[in-house]
Amino acid sequence: MDIVAREMQAEELARVIETRNNHFPPIAREDWYREGTMTAAVALLDDQIVGAIPLAIRRFQVAPGRVVTAAFENAVLVIDGIRDKGIGTKMIDAAKQFLADRCDVLMVYRGHERSKGYNFYEKTDHFDLHYIIEYILHQPLDWGDEASPNMTQDADTFLALEPQILNIYQSIFGRFGGFPVRQPGYWGRMLSGHIYAVHPTEFTYLWYQDAGRMIGYCILGRRTEHPNNRDYRPLQILELAALNNDYVAGLALLKAASTLASRQGCKLTMQGHNHPLEPLFRALGAKPASREDMSMIMGQLLNPAGFGKALEERPLLENIEIKVWTPKRDFVLKPAQNTATSSITLGMKEDTLTRLLLHRLDPIAAIADEPITISESNDTVVGEIAEAFAGHDWVYHALDYI
Repeated sequence: MDIVAREMQAEELARVIETRNNHFPPIAREDWYREGTMTAAVALLDDQIVGAIPLAIRRFQVAPGRVVTAAFENAVLVIDGIRDKGIGTKMIDAAKQFLADRCDVLMVYRGHERSKGYNFYEKTDHFDLHYIIEYILHQPLDWGDEASPNMTQDADTFLALEPQILNIYQSIFGRFGGFPVRQPGYWGRMLSGHIYAVHPTEFTYLWYQDAGRMIGYCILGRRTEHPNNRDYRPLQILELAALNNDYVAGLALLKAASTLASRQGCKLTMQGHNHPLEPLFRALGAKPASREDMSMIMGQLLNPAGFGKALEERPLLENIEIKVWTPKRDFVLKPAQNTATSSITLGMKEDTLTRLLLHRLDPIAAIADEPITISESNDTVVGEIAEAFAGHDWVYHALDYI
């Protein structure tokens, strides 16, 4: 079977969407463009599109002040009759090549570790970066007038407050990684994104004020139907934030969300490990879902040498060449800026390299425990590397899903 895998050409978009719509709830051409920058890996057999992996290009914060360009895979498909023949892997391999000069990392939101889909990503060298725990309030209470923030279902009314929304978001989440960069226009684009064309959703917007100033907000969504179970349509917290982690505002918003869920006769859910307001949701009675139902962010590096810029900012490493060895590759992470006085090599597995460069492990602990070995090491070099790639908590918002 002579399968060709490559990047989608602009004139093939209609065919890609048609093929996609034969396997997933349909989207229109305008839905495709709502995400922003999109492309796709495609598989062709006799000039017919037999597979596709849409790719949404996003600026993604991995640590405070550290932003990468990530290509998010979604709606992966191979047509009936030719599955399990390595076509998906061919498309991933093609994406690695044509994205290498545009993106730093290939990412996907994935769940169910025993599933065929998860195994596909694991087989194609994607590594777990962040586990996403879903918390469920099974019997939400009606708090009546105790929690009465502003509420609307009109997106324009809520989005008119975007400068305040952005300020609140940065105040609570700026110290984290794990999310697409927030900037003016982000919320409007996501709320009209093609995920909500696939899964029509009713939105409710809450915001809490004190002395006329917004100090917290909550975006809620409830699908008009569930793809697998029409009786299971929880009210979902898509994004929750309070200025400087203000617990009064956070609790008021959660109580208002609980009240709305109670009146709609449904459960209230929130996804997000490490969320600063997560303890308040648990205090209201929310329980974590099982590991079996847990989702995660997975990813793999496309251009690891490009991450060496973080080391070039450190004068103490100016004349030290830093190389990386893994079972799959050797490369120079940071060349010496003048004449090299020494050269060191960091040795590790590919999954450790991915987590190191994306700030998902503690470098000091990894060196001490030997997932990372280092030649010619000294405390200064280790300390500078550890600071450049310091591990940071990630936080996920369901609003970012694609």
